[in-house]
Amino acid sequence: MLAKRVATAMGFIAVALVAIFLPLLSGSDWPLFALFLLALLVISAWEWIWLAGIARWVGRVGYVVLLGGLFCAVFWFREQLVDLALVLAAVALGFWVLLIPLLVRFPESRPLLRTGWAIAVLGAVILLSTACGLLLLHAHPHGAWLVFCLFTIVTLVDTGGYFVGRHFGRNRVAPQISPAKTWEGLYGGLAANLLFALGLIALLGRDLQQSLLILFTVLLTSLFAVAGDLLESSIKRSQGVKDSGTVLPGHGGLLDRIDGVLAATPCFIFCVLAFSLDFSLG
Repeated sequence: MLAKRVATAMGFIAVALVAIFLPLLSGSDWPLFALFLLALLVISAWEWIWLAGIARWVGRVGYVVLLGGLFCAVFWFREQLVDLALVLAAVALGFWVLLIPLLVRFPESRPLLRTGWAIAVLGAVILLSTACGLLLLHAHPHGAWLVFCLFTIVTLVDTGGYFVGRHFGRNRVAPQISPAKTWEGLYGGLAANLLFALGLIALLGRDLQQSLLILFTVLLTSLFAVAGDLLESSIKRSQGVKDSGTVLPGHGGLLDRIDGVLAATPCFIFCVLAFSLDFSLG
Protein backbone atom coordinates (compact mmCIF):
# COMPACT_ATOMS: atom_id res chain seq x y z
CA MET A 1 0.00 0.00 0.00
CA LEU A 2 2.79 2.44 0.89
CA ALA A 3 4.64 1.70 -2.36
CA LYS A 4 1.47 2.29 -4.36
CA ARG A 5 0.80 5.49 -2.43
CA VAL A 6 4.31 6.81 -3.08
CA ALA A 7 4.22 5.84 -6.77
CA THR A 8 0.88 7.58 -7.29
CA ALA A 9 2.08 10.69 -5.46
CA MET A 10 5.26 10.86 -7.54
CA GLY A 11 3.29 10.48 -10.76
CA PHE A 12 0.88 13.23 -9.73
CA ILE A 13 3.76 15.53 -8.76
CA ALA A 14 5.48 14.90 -12.11
CA VAL A 15 2.34 15.86 -14.05
CA ALA A 16 1.86 18.96 -11.89
CA LEU A 17 5.48 20.08 -12.43
CA VAL A 18 5.15 19.72 -16.19
CA ALA A 19 1.92 21.74 -16.18
CA ILE A 20 3.45 24.45 -13.97
CA PHE A 21 6.85 24.93 -15.59
CA LEU A 22 6.70 23.66 -19.20
CA PRO A 23 4.96 26.77 -20.59
CA LEU A 24 7.61 28.94 -18.89
CA LEU A 25 10.56 26.87 -20.06
CA SER A 26 9.29 26.42 -23.61
CA GLY A 27 8.11 30.00 -24.03
CA SER A 28 4.77 28.70 -25.29
CA ASP A 29 1.51 30.60 -24.86
CA TRP A 30 -0.41 27.33 -24.79
CA PRO A 31 -2.53 27.35 -21.57
CA LEU A 32 -1.22 24.02 -20.25
CA PHE A 33 -1.60 24.96 -16.57
CA ALA A 34 -5.17 26.17 -17.13
CA LEU A 35 -6.03 22.84 -18.78
CA PHE A 36 -4.41 21.03 -15.85
CA LEU A 37 -6.56 23.04 -13.42
CA LEU A 38 -9.68 22.40 -15.50
CA ALA A 39 -9.03 18.66 -15.38
CA LEU A 40 -8.56 18.80 -11.60
CA LEU A 41 -11.73 20.86 -11.24
CA VAL A 42 -13.84 18.50 -13.33
CA ILE A 43 -12.69 15.39 -11.45
CA SER A 44 -12.97 17.10 -8.05
CA ALA A 45 -16.45 18.43 -8.83
CA TRP A 46 -17.57 14.95 -9.88
CA GLU A 47 -16.31 13.49 -6.61
CA TRP A 48 -17.70 16.34 -4.51
CA ILE A 49 -21.22 16.12 -5.89
CA TRP A 50 -21.10 12.37 -5.21
CA LEU A 51 -20.21 13.18 -1.59
CA ALA A 52 -23.27 15.44 -1.57
CA GLY A 53 -25.39 12.37 -2.20
CA ILE A 54 -26.44 13.29 -5.74
CA ALA A 55 -26.81 9.94 -7.48
CA ARG A 56 -28.57 10.99 -10.71
CA TRP A 57 -26.24 11.46 -13.66
CA VAL A 58 -28.10 14.53 -14.88
CA GLY A 59 -27.47 16.36 -11.62
CA ARG A 60 -23.84 15.30 -11.38
CA VAL A 61 -23.03 16.16 -15.01
CA GLY A 62 -24.84 19.49 -14.68
CA TYR A 63 -22.82 20.38 -11.59
CA VAL A 64 -19.52 19.55 -13.30
CA VAL A 65 -20.45 21.46 -16.47
CA LEU A 66 -21.51 24.49 -14.43
CA LEU A 67 -18.25 24.69 -12.48
CA GLY A 68 -16.16 23.95 -15.56
CA GLY A 69 -17.98 26.64 -17.53
CA LEU A 70 -17.49 29.24 -14.81
CA PHE A 71 -13.79 28.41 -14.64
CA CYS A 72 -13.48 28.84 -18.42
CA ALA A 73 -15.18 32.24 -18.11
CA VAL A 74 -12.65 33.30 -15.48
CA PHE A 75 -9.84 32.07 -17.74
CA TRP A 76 -11.22 34.13 -20.61
CA PHE A 77 -11.27 37.32 -18.50
CA ARG A 78 -8.19 36.47 -16.42
CA GLU A 79 -6.23 39.57 -17.47
CA GLN A 80 -8.98 41.83 -16.12
CA LEU A 81 -9.24 39.79 -12.90
CA VAL A 82 -5.54 39.67 -11.99
CA ASP A 83 -5.79 43.03 -10.22
CA LEU A 84 -8.63 41.64 -8.09
CA ALA A 85 -6.66 38.59 -6.97
CA LEU A 86 -6.04 40.02 -3.47
CA VAL A 87 -9.72 40.80 -2.94
CA LEU A 88 -10.81 37.40 -4.22
CA ALA A 89 -8.25 35.66 -2.02
CA ALA A 90 -9.40 37.67 1.02
CA VAL A 91 -13.03 36.68 0.41
CA ALA A 92 -12.11 33.00 -0.03
CA LEU A 93 -9.91 33.09 3.07
CA GLY A 94 -12.72 34.69 5.07
CA PHE A 95 -15.04 31.92 3.87
CA TRP A 96 -12.63 29.29 5.19
CA VAL A 97 -12.38 31.08 8.54
CA LEU A 98 -16.17 30.90 8.80
CA LEU A 99 -15.99 27.15 8.15
CA ILE A 100 -13.71 26.48 11.12
CA PRO A 101 -16.66 26.31 13.59
CA LEU A 102 -17.99 23.35 11.56
CA LEU A 103 -14.80 21.49 12.46
CA VAL A 104 -14.65 22.65 16.06
CA ARG A 105 -18.29 21.71 16.69
CA PHE A 106 -18.15 18.33 14.95
CA PRO A 107 -20.09 16.02 15.34
CA GLU A 108 -22.78 18.58 16.28
CA SER A 109 -22.35 20.07 12.78
CA ARG A 110 -22.86 16.67 11.14
CA PRO A 111 -26.53 17.31 10.13
CA LEU A 112 -25.44 20.27 7.97
CA LEU A 113 -22.68 18.21 6.39
CA ARG A 114 -25.27 15.57 5.48
CA THR A 115 -27.42 18.10 3.59
CA GLY A 116 -26.96 17.61 -0.14
CA TRP A 117 -27.58 21.18 -1.29
CA ALA A 118 -25.36 22.62 1.45
CA ILE A 119 -22.46 20.36 0.47
CA ALA A 120 -22.99 21.17 -3.21
CA VAL A 121 -22.91 24.94 -2.60
CA LEU A 122 -19.93 24.57 -0.28
CA GLY A 123 -18.07 22.59 -2.92
CA ALA A 124 -18.88 25.07 -5.68
CA VAL A 125 -17.41 27.95 -3.68
CA ILE A 126 -14.35 26.04 -2.48
CA LEU A 127 -13.46 24.33 -5.76
CA LEU A 128 -13.97 27.42 -7.91
CA SER A 129 -12.06 29.72 -5.56
CA THR A 130 -9.16 27.27 -5.51
CA ALA A 131 -8.99 26.70 -9.26
CA CYS A 132 -9.42 30.38 -10.09
CA GLY A 133 -6.98 31.41 -7.37
CA LEU A 134 -4.30 29.08 -8.72
CA LEU A 135 -4.96 30.37 -12.24
CA LEU A 136 -4.46 33.98 -11.17
CA LEU A 137 -1.45 33.08 -9.00
CA HIS A 138 0.21 31.40 -11.98
CA ALA A 139 -0.28 34.64 -13.95
CA HIS A 140 1.87 36.49 -11.38
CA PRO A 141 5.33 37.58 -12.69
CA HIS A 142 6.84 34.74 -10.63
CA GLY A 143 3.70 32.63 -10.73
CA ALA A 144 5.20 29.26 -11.62
CA TRP A 145 7.62 29.44 -8.69
CA LEU A 146 4.85 30.61 -6.34
CA VAL A 147 2.56 27.73 -7.32
CA PHE A 148 5.47 25.32 -6.83
CA CYS A 149 6.09 26.73 -3.33
CA LEU A 150 2.39 26.40 -2.46
CA PHE A 151 2.23 22.78 -3.62
CA THR A 152 5.45 22.03 -1.76
CA ILE A 153 4.05 23.44 1.50
CA VAL A 154 0.92 21.31 1.23
CA THR A 155 2.91 18.19 0.29
CA LEU A 156 5.37 18.62 3.16
CA VAL A 157 2.75 19.16 5.87
CA ASP A 158 0.87 16.11 4.61
CA THR A 159 3.91 13.87 4.14
CA GLY A 160 5.66 14.98 7.32
CA GLY A 161 2.43 14.52 9.27
CA TYR A 162 1.87 11.07 7.78
CA PHE A 163 5.30 9.63 8.61
CA VAL A 164 5.76 11.28 12.01
CA GLY A 165 2.20 10.46 13.03
CA ARG A 166 2.57 6.88 11.88
CA HIS A 167 5.66 6.28 14.03
CA PHE A 168 5.16 8.62 16.98
CA GLY A 169 1.49 9.59 16.96
CA ARG A 170 -0.30 9.18 20.28
CA ASN A 171 -2.61 12.15 20.85
CA ARG A 172 -5.40 12.67 18.33
CA VAL A 173 -6.19 16.12 16.98
CA ALA A 174 -9.81 15.45 16.05
CA PRO A 175 -10.77 11.84 16.86
CA GLN A 176 -14.38 12.36 15.74
CA ILE A 177 -13.25 13.53 12.31
CA SER A 178 -9.93 11.83 11.50
CA PRO A 179 -8.76 9.30 14.10
CA ALA A 180 -5.42 8.83 12.35
CA LYS A 181 -4.44 12.50 12.57
CA THR A 182 -2.36 13.22 15.69
CA TRP A 183 -0.76 16.25 17.30
CA GLU A 184 2.63 14.61 16.87
CA GLY A 185 1.96 14.25 13.16
CA LEU A 186 0.85 17.88 12.96
CA TYR A 187 4.05 19.01 14.65
CA GLY A 188 6.03 16.82 12.25
CA GLY A 189 4.37 18.44 9.25
CA LEU A 190 4.97 21.92 10.64
CA ALA A 191 8.59 21.02 11.38
CA ALA A 192 9.06 19.90 7.76
CA ASN A 193 7.71 23.22 6.52
CA LEU A 194 9.77 25.13 9.06
CA LEU A 195 12.87 23.60 7.47
CA PHE A 196 11.48 24.40 4.02
CA ALA A 197 10.85 28.02 5.03
CA LEU A 198 14.35 28.41 6.47
CA GLY A 199 15.86 26.92 3.31
CA LEU A 200 13.72 29.25 1.18
CA ILE A 201 14.80 32.28 3.21
CA ALA A 202 18.46 31.30 2.88
CA LEU A 203 18.03 30.81 -0.88
CA LEU A 204 16.24 34.12 -1.43
CA GLY A 205 18.44 36.18 0.90
CA ARG A 206 15.73 38.64 1.95
CA ASP A 207 15.89 41.15 4.80
CA LEU A 208 14.63 40.31 8.32
CA GLN A 209 11.10 41.62 7.79
CA GLN A 210 10.57 39.73 4.54
CA SER A 211 12.14 36.61 6.05
CA LEU A 212 9.78 36.65 9.04
CA LEU A 213 6.79 37.22 6.76
CA ILE A 214 7.83 34.29 4.55
CA LEU A 215 8.18 32.10 7.64
CA PHE A 216 4.75 33.23 8.89
CA THR A 217 3.17 32.61 5.48
CA VAL A 218 4.58 29.08 5.17
CA LEU A 219 3.45 28.02 8.66
CA LEU A 220 0.00 29.65 8.40
CA THR A 221 -0.54 28.05 4.99
CA SER A 222 0.42 24.71 6.55
CA LEU A 223 -2.28 25.09 9.21
CA PHE A 224 -4.92 25.94 6.63
CA ALA A 225 -3.87 22.88 4.61
CA VAL A 226 -4.62 20.76 7.68
CA ALA A 227 -8.01 22.50 8.00
CA GLY A 228 -8.81 21.58 4.39
CA ASP A 229 -7.93 17.97 5.11
CA LEU A 230 -10.17 17.94 8.19
CA LEU A 231 -13.12 19.53 6.36
CA GLU A 232 -13.10 16.89 3.64
CA SER A 233 -12.73 14.17 6.27
CA SER A 234 -15.70 15.57 8.22
CA ILE A 235 -17.87 15.48 5.09
CA LYS A 236 -16.82 11.90 4.30
CA ARG A 237 -17.46 10.83 7.89
CA SER A 238 -20.86 12.52 7.86
CA GLN A 239 -21.75 10.69 4.64
CA GLY A 240 -20.35 7.38 5.87
CA VAL A 241 -17.71 6.92 3.15
CA LYS A 242 -13.97 6.28 3.41
CA ASP A 243 -12.70 7.87 0.19
CA SER A 244 -14.03 10.46 -2.23
CA GLY A 245 -13.31 8.17 -5.18
CA THR A 246 -10.89 5.64 -6.67
CA VAL A 247 -9.07 7.63 -9.35
CA LEU A 248 -5.73 7.66 -7.49
CA PRO A 249 -4.44 4.21 -6.40
CA GLY A 250 -3.35 4.24 -2.77
CA HIS A 251 -4.96 7.60 -2.11
CA GLY A 252 -8.60 7.11 -3.05
CA GLY A 253 -10.15 10.05 -4.87
CA LEU A 254 -8.53 13.20 -6.19
CA LEU A 255 -10.10 15.19 -3.34
CA ASP A 256 -8.28 12.94 -0.91
CA ARG A 257 -5.02 14.12 -2.50
CA ILE A 258 -5.73 17.85 -2.91
CA ASP A 259 -7.96 18.59 0.09
CA GLY A 260 -5.15 20.54 1.75
CA VAL A 261 -4.68 22.69 -1.37
CA LEU A 262 -8.31 23.81 -1.18
CA ALA A 263 -7.79 25.74 2.06
CA ALA A 264 -4.10 26.55 1.63
CA THR A 265 -4.54 28.37 -1.70
CA PRO A 266 -6.46 31.47 -0.53
CA CYS A 267 -4.26 31.75 2.57
CA PHE A 268 -1.05 31.63 0.54
CA ILE A 269 -2.27 34.03 -2.15
CA PHE A 270 -3.55 36.51 0.42
CA CYS A 271 -0.26 36.53 2.34
CA VAL A 272 1.88 36.81 -0.80
CA LEU A 273 -0.12 39.76 -2.15
CA ALA A 274 -0.96 41.50 1.13
CA PHE A 275 2.64 41.36 2.40
CA SER A 276 4.13 41.98 -1.07
CA LEU A 277 6.36 38.96 -0.62
CA ASP A 278 9.20 38.72 -3.11
CA PHE A 279 9.80 35.07 -4.03
CA SER A 280 11.87 35.85 -7.11
CA LEU A 281 15.20 34.06 -7.44
CA GLY A 282 16.84 36.92 -9.32
